[in-house]
Amino acid sequence: MLKSLRNTVRITVWIALCALGQYEIVAKSHDLLGDPLPGFWDAKRVEQCTPYQPWTGFQFVDHVIHEGMEAAIFYEQILF
Repeated sequence: MLKSLRNTVRITVWIALCALGQYEIVAKSHDLLGDPLPGFWDAKRVEQCTPYQPWTGFQFVDHVIHEGMEAAIFYEQILF
């Protein structure tokens, strides 16, 4: 049972990281590729309306939380 839970957590974390990475590629596509990908303007709008807040005091953790919040809002907008 513990092995099954561990595998479920690994898969969930992997999916979350892939979704966050995909959001970041879309959000930075104009700079990375020279041409915006579909969803670029939605991502820019989300970046502008999501203020950065230091939740934990650890810069790396706070940055991951902030980017995760942006990605969640982005996916909510494009999916619903």
